[in-house]
Amino acid sequence: MTSVLLIGAGAVVDEHYVAPLRRLEKAGAVEVLAVADPNADRAGAVAKRFKAARPYPDAESALSAGSYTLAIVASPPGLHADHACTAFQHGLNVLCEKPMTTTTADANRMNAAAAAAGRILGVAFPRRFYANFADVAKLI
Repeated sequence: MTSVLLIGAGAVVDEHYVAPLRRLEKAGAVEVLAVADPNADRAGAVAKRFKAARPYPDAESALSAGSYTLAIVASPPGLHADHACTAFQHGLNVLCEKPMTTTTADANRMNAAAAAAGRILGVAFPRRFYANFADVAKLI
């Protein structure tokens, strides 16, 4: 089973991650164990939506307190690189919300950290699979 650390507990997590993760949790495919966000109310509210999740004020404290196989990085974009690289240093695979980061240097740093750790870096661009985007791609 994949154990998940959510880094960030804002609107993107509510809108795009909570419902699918709950379905996957119910199916026994994943277990969300931690939600890290400096806003304690948001971290707590998101954590309560999962069976075993605990809220943490930051990614470092969550990583020190638990063991995970996947970090979902949904923090503000300027923090994506630091959060992803920290997760790689702890041996996690990472799914990063878009945009990947705010600079090419940070993107290169994230790719290098994934390679050095032998872990997977995925970047969430789900709209590329929407039918209307496929239609636009045909027009280009």
